Amino acid sequence: DGFASREKDQKFKFLNPDYIKDGQGRKKGDPLYDPSTLHIPQRWFKDYKISPGQRQWWEFKSENFDAVLLFKMGKFYEMYEMDAHIGVEHLGLTY
Repeated sequence: DGFASREKDQKFKFLNPDYIKDGQGRKKGDPLYDPSTLHIPQRWFKDYKISPGQRQWWEFKSENFDAVLLFKMGKFYEMYEMDAHIGVEHLGLTY
């Protein structure tokens, strides 16, 4: 239940179902809402001191919110945040 608890965390408030918006800033009730994108407030990166690598992942994720991302770090592929939880739950991977 790791990621579900993070959704309630103030750091990830933009992932809370009550606050989530698409990449254009539209809420779920909007007829043009695009669930494949995610709005991340730009100041969030600075406020929470998000590293350049993490920022790059979040920017990719915000453009592909409906996909599981494998992020290449050196010669390995990594899964982060909600994607890592999906990998554990559905693919039998371990943390």
